[in-house]
Amino acid sequence: MKEYNYIEIKCIGKDSIIFSDGFTIFFKDCMNGFEKHYNSFKNISTCIAERNIFTQPPYFQFYLDDTEVKIKFESKGLFKKKKNDKLFHSFQLKIINLGYKTFDLG
Repeated sequence: MKEYNYIEIKCIGKDSIIFSDGFTIFFKDCMNGFEKHYNSFKNISTCIAERNIFTQPPYFQFYLDDTEVKIKFESKGLFKKKKNDKLFHSFQLKIINLGYKTFDLG
């Protein structure tokens, strides 16, 4: 499993997420990986990841054919929970606006 902090995201495009080290998640691959991981959700074709805001740290987890990728929200400082929640919801909204869904575990 690969793990990234949200701040390591370089770009979120219409079909992918690119990280600062060059690793790229393609949403099409995530849809296939999600369906394989959750056999009972084969009809949710636009679901690309699962999410959980109630864990510490909050995260999104993407399932690819050969690996899993977890994006964690781990801000530091006095108001880290508030900042993590804001970044988490902002990221979720970006995914929704691109036409994809995530599965809520919380």
